Amino acid sequence: MIRRSFPPVVVVLGGLLVVAGSCSPEPAPQPVIVPTVAAPSTTVAPTTAAAPVLPANCAAMIPGNQLDATVGVPVSSVVDVVNGEALADIGRTGRITCRYGAPAGNSYPLEISLTSYASAQQAAHRVTVTVTDAEQQGVGSTTVPAGGVDGSFIPFPAGGLVVASSGIYSVAVTMAPTLVPADQVAAKTGALAGIVLAAAGV
Repeated sequence: MIRRSFPPVVVVLGGLLVVAGSCSPEPAPQPVIVPTVAAPSTTVAPTTAAAPVLPANCAAMIPGNQLDATVGVPVSSVVDVVNGEALADIGRTGRITCRYGAPAGNSYPLEISLTSYASAQQAAHRVTVTVTDAEQQGVGSTTVPAGGVDGSFIPFPAGGLVVASSGIYSVAVTMAPTLVPADQVAAKTGALAGIVLAAAGV
């Protein structure tokens, strides 16, 4: 059998030249659409550590009746409070100082300071600095109980000082030698320091 091929047909339509061949063109390939899925976010919001909380006032640090009972004489009737600012270079985040008793000039018979720090190491370091400074002045220190920790008692001529730290807090208690008998100053300042630290929750 003989296969015949036919020539393309030329048709003129409305002035347009159309060539009809024996083969039709293949359709153009359709683009493939791949859906995109956004990757889940792995960003975690930074957390901020809560700042240490200091007592709002002197009564919150140590109630007046407890203060008077510990000292053995009424001193809570006259109170002066000083709030210390943060000092980043030593890690201090805050301080409250309460002064009790009838003042003699700028000096009070009893002064209690509670200080918060950014870390327990910085709180303990400030106690060490205070003891070292006293030794350089020729005043030694002895260990006294301060609640659940050991405090350092420094017998300055102007008044006995106990310093102690627990956690991120340090406490300093200064008592004039005229407030109680000299042989009671170390024990009473240590007891006050322990009460204040306990009230701070450490």
